[in-house]
Amino acid sequence: MKWSPFAPPQWETFTPPLTVTAVLGWRTAPDRFIKAGRSWTPRSRFNPFVRLDDAFLLFDGVGGRYSLSAGAGHAFNAEVRLGSRVGRATGQHKAGTITRALCQALAIKVAR
Repeated sequence: MKWSPFAPPQWETFTPPLTVTAVLGWRTAPDRFIKAGRSWTPRSRFNPFVRLDDAFLLFDGVGGRYSLSAGAGHAFNAEVRLGSRVGRATGQHKAGTITRALCQALAIKVAR
């Protein structure tokens, strides 16, 4: 089942398999994610906390609006709005900051 902005928030721990199936609709296999059209990507390559492309792939999967700014000391500030839900995060790494803000808006807990 894909994520819906109308579903009540339920906090879950971030795990790549849970997140990609809920947000992107991908299926899981032991060492890879199966995308639409039967293409695939290795699990070890998908890391939205490190890879900016993967962070935006997750964001594009749910839609919404975001803002990103650079603060003092080169820290990034991200705000993600998904319907009435808002997630905010600050961090040194752009991809991780965006992903943490997105997870907060999706009610997914992220271990630090």
